[in-house]
Parts: sequence; C-alpha cells; structure tokens
Amino acid sequence: MKNKRRESQSVLQYIRQTADVDAEIDEMHDSITMYSTEATWKDIIFTSAIRKPLLLSAASMFLQQFSGINCVMFYSKNIFKDAGFETDAKQQMGLLLVAGIQIIFTFISCLLIDKTGRKVLLIISTTVMCLSMITFGVYFQLTDGKDSHNLTWLALASLMVYMAAFSIGLGPIPWILMVELIPLRAKGKCGGIVTTINLLSAFIITKEFKDLTVHITNQGTYWFFAGISFLALLFTIFLIPETKDRSLEDIERSFHSQYESISSYKADDENAHPSA
Repeated sequence: MKNKRRESQSVLQYIRQTADVDAEIDEMHDSITMYSTEATWKDIIFTSAIRKPLLLSAASMFLQQFSGINCVMFYSKNIFKDAGFETDAKQQMGLLLVAGIQIIFTFISCLLIDKTGRKVLLIISTTVMCLSMITFGVYFQLTDGKDSHNLTWLALASLMVYMAAFSIGLGPIPWILMVELIPLRAKGKCGGIVTTINLLSAFIITKEFKDLTVHITNQGTYWFFAGISFLALLFTIFLIPETKDRSLEDIERSFHSQYESISSYKADDENAHPSA
C-alpha cells in the first residue's frame, strides 16, 4: 500500500522461504489497486466473496461459544463442587489444572497450526470436545443422587480434556479464519460484526447456563454442549475451507460466484486490452 515493493519482496521471501515471489507481489499489488476503497454495506450483502466468508466466520464464532467454553470457565468452581470436589482446596486445584491445560495447549496450537493446517486441528478439537462433554454428562448421570467420590477423576479428566481440545482448535482458529477469510477491504465492518456475534453468543449461553442445568439437568446440559461440538465438527468438515499456505487473494477468488468470476475476468481483459 505504501509502494515499498523491495521491502515487501524481502518480507515475503522470508515468509515463503523462496526468492521467487514476483507473481504473488504483483497479485497483491493488483488486489490493493482494484479494491483500494473500503467495502460498503451493499458490497457485504451482495458480494459473495465477502458475504460467504462473513457467514462462515460468524457461524464459527457462534459454535465456539455455544460449545460451552465460557460456561465451563465462569462456573468452574460450581462445576467442580457439583462434581464432588467438596473442599476449597480441591476446587482450587481443579481450577489451576484447567487453567494450566489451557495455557499449554494454546501454545501447542501455535506450534502446530501452520504445519497441520486449520481444518485438521479443528476436526481433532471438535471431535475430542464432543467426546469429553459426553463423558462429563455420563458422570452426572451415573452419580445422580449417589456418592460421587469414586468417579471424581472422571469429572476432572473430562474437563481437562475438553479444555485441551478447545485450546488447540476451536478456541484460537475461528479468530484466525476471520482474518484469513474476510477480504482486506471488508475487514473493518465484518470484523465488528463477527466480534459482536461472538460476544453476544457468549452472553446468551453464559446467562442461560444455570437455567439449562435446572430444566434439562446437568447431564442434559453437557450433552447439549456435546451436540453443538458435533455440529461444529460437521461444519468444519463440509464448509470450512483450508487456508494453510494460501494467499489472501487466492482465498478471496475461491468465494467469488461464477457470475462475479466472469465479470472479474472481463474487467481484467478490458484493462489489459483497452479499446482504441
């Protein structure tokens, strides 16, 4: 954007680990030139290359929050108390273990994400989250009205595995996808929409968590979170594109409708061969 091509080439050569980046630099320059103005609301609604990634990003944020993460975080002490951790010392131990797991596996995600790809980590994450919430619900089913001391390990293990799985995939990757899927000219408006949906979803599910445990029981609530995690798995498999090692321009082109692709091709052709 600042017309510092040589510096841009140097940075891109370092990122790509190759000296042959001229074609990609040209593509970036053409993209910035073509879309130098910020997208309007009309563009966001009617342009598939903006609308589709916006919907995918918004849906991933909704699934992220409705998988129950903030409920687990905000109500951890109550969850551990319900799960048989009667003393404050045991509850604090559980909280520290869950927080430690979150830090460790978020760091692991940073190391793996550019090697394995986004989809692979998301598939692993949502699958394990689904299974861990099923087992957590089974724990409450088995201990309903009974002595739970012999199975407290199952509650702790389920929460730790859930937190590890979330931290490695469904936690950080939706934010990365939002940046990589949404075109540069629409990032301001679309980023605001997606972030609002994330926070609104967090508010709704956190506010209703206690009511859910009352109306559909503890086990039913965690099986509900398991169901959302399973939906997130299907959503990832069938709808989320892999963005690993792809340029922003390539990702944007993949979202263009057939009509827009033809129009873009004609515009490029006219620019290359202007009429007399």
